[in-house]
Amino acid sequence: MDIFLQILIGAVLQGALYALGAIGLSLSFGVLKILNLSHGDFLMLGGFLGFLALSYLGINPFLSAMLAALFGCAIGWLFYQSLISRIVGRSFRQMLTTSVMITLGVSLVIEDTTSFLWGGGSTGIPFQLSNVELGGVVFPLLRMTLLTGTILLTIGLHLFLTRTYVGRAVLASSMNPIGAIVVGIDIRFVGMLTFALGIGLAAGTGVFYATLYSIEPFMGLGLTLKYLAIIIVGGMGSLPGALLGGFIIAASESYTTYYIGAQWSPLVAFMILIAALLIRPQGLLGKAET
Repeated sequence: MDIFLQILIGAVLQGALYALGAIGLSLSFGVLKILNLSHGDFLMLGGFLGFLALSYLGINPFLSAMLAALFGCAIGWLFYQSLISRIVGRSFRQMLTTSVMITLGVSLVIEDTTSFLWGGGSTGIPFQLSNVELGGVVFPLLRMTLLTGTILLTIGLHLFLTRTYVGRAVLASSMNPIGAIVVGIDIRFVGMLTFALGIGLAAGTGVFYATLYSIEPFMGLGLTLKYLAIIIVGGMGSLPGALLGGFIIAASESYTTYYIGAQWSPLVAFMILIAALLIRPQGLLGKAET
């Protein structure tokens, strides 16, 4: 029983990290209908920035995560202005196809450039917090902090989207872009804000990812596909759905690793994704299109 509970706790804590990385992708797709395949590469860049900040400047990862998030927002704004804004306003099919090709190209450029500059090796951020043990069950304090932060961030973003004028403008633009324009909402500003925020969240998450796992230049696309599975399972554009999807994928991977074998763990997310697409395409917390 202790082993089962320990795996469950580990899965919940792992799911928080998954959800933290998936929230930005969920925002971008839910509002802009743009599938950003370079999302995981910005997470990777955030991890490298956190490593450099600690190694050369002695900056604590919690502070460097905020700095990486601000850096990611700035890069996201440039990305949107220079490339994404040129395809806004097209049909859903055209935007989806074009955004996939554009962001895939950006992903390859980031990976090749990072590999050239870094040298292709993997690294991580040597930072740990003490563990807490209760009743024979270990609670890693760093992961507990990430879980708390992810839940607070999800609640904060939900309140922002539902209780503020800018947030409601974002929701209105995602539900009915033409109607949003009619009532005077600047959908280009909304798109820029959402896209920049999504990349900023990815870059900030990368710092915490690097404290728990190693990072390397060619990891981005694989992470993006996993986050895509998470937001589809939870519900496209749903922030609580991203949180729930992250927990489901993490729990499935953890129990598969323990009871069947680690070699089967990478397949779990995509098996769940296929099942979700066949049974409930809108996701667990998503709304079916009418």
